[in-house]
Amino acid sequence: MHLFTIAPLDEYQLNVPIPDFDEFQRIKKGLTAYVTIEEKEFTGAVDRVSATAEPDRWGNKSNRAVVRFSGKGSQGLLGRVADVRIVLPPTDEEANMAGALLDTITGHGVDDTQTRTTSVTPLWMLIGLFKLIGLTCLLIALSLFAAVLFRNALFAILSVTGVWHISNFVFDFVGLPELSYLEVVRTMDKVLGGVAHLGDEVRTLAWLFGITALTGFLTATLFIHRDPPK
Repeated sequence: MHLFTIAPLDEYQLNVPIPDFDEFQRIKKGLTAYVTIEEKEFTGAVDRVSATAEPDRWGNKSNRAVVRFSGKGSQGLLGRVADVRIVLPPTDEEANMAGALLDTITGHGVDDTQTRTTSVTPLWMLIGLFKLIGLTCLLIALSLFAAVLFRNALFAILSVTGVWHISNFVFDFVGLPELSYLEVVRTMDKVLGGVAHLGDEVRTLAWLFGITALTGFLTATLFIHRDPPK
């Protein structure tokens, strides 16, 4: 017969470190939290926040938020690595158009969803590496195209430098802001943490290498047209 229950069988608790004190001040009980374990996502809520800062396993002191969630019948969750996203309320700061424009130019911004992760997997490291390689290949392809077009190294360098900076606004205008090199740098921590959406990252890589291939094709076509083989 049933004697006693040691613990609820389908309720789990996570102790999430929050090193940023300004961010910690925005965390309140009841905020929605998304927990990802082994590619399975669960929805939970902040149960409570710590009263004092505690050292983590690396010895760095940080405040903590306790997140509770239901496992929905999933077994074997205890002891596994979890990625936690806590949806923070908007700040009370008044909108500043000049500041927003500056954040867009410099690549800085504040997302309503702040991310904290406890793992860096080889797959996401490769995705981050390929994004950097894709940006590098795109820059090289643009440089070769400008060199063939202008036939002047100085004009090619100046034009590619200008286009490279303007590309942030161009990609945003056409609805592909994730291709901007500033956006890639700003979101690299989410990619390395493995909390980004895999489908979105694959689509970004396809766009980067696709545009690079198209630029390379146009460069070769222009070169052959101007200097046909004799």
